[in-house]
Amino acid sequence: MTAKRRAAVTAETMRRGVLGRAATTGAPDPAPSDQPTAAGEARDEQRGGQRMSKYTALLDPATAEAFDELALRARRVKGRRVEKSEIIRALITLAADDASLRDQVIGQLSDDALSRGTRGKRAD
Repeated sequence: MTAKRRAAVTAETMRRGVLGRAATTGAPDPAPSDQPTAAGEARDEQRGGQRMSKYTALLDPATAEAFDELALRARRVKGRRVEKSEIIRALITLAADDASLRDQVIGQLSDDALSRGTRGKRAD
């Protein structure tokens, strides 16, 4: 296959991917299946069909190790892969719904910030 032919095939493939099958062949796109793929099903289940926000967390080695151990324990108990983001969402939901747990989390945050001498210092 010549370079010119490869370029034409590549362009056609890209058009098909962007515009769909109907744009290049005249045939309608196949109807989407009612049964999602395994990956799609997990994604929908995990995300609940909602738009998600992404955050980055910087963890010290001890906290990262504790988080890894929590994830491993959750996987063993549930008998399936448990994403760390799923654990974070569960913790946030629990803290938001339980006043006692929420106060503990807030208290821990204040104590950590003051002991490190970083953000959150109180003005005296």
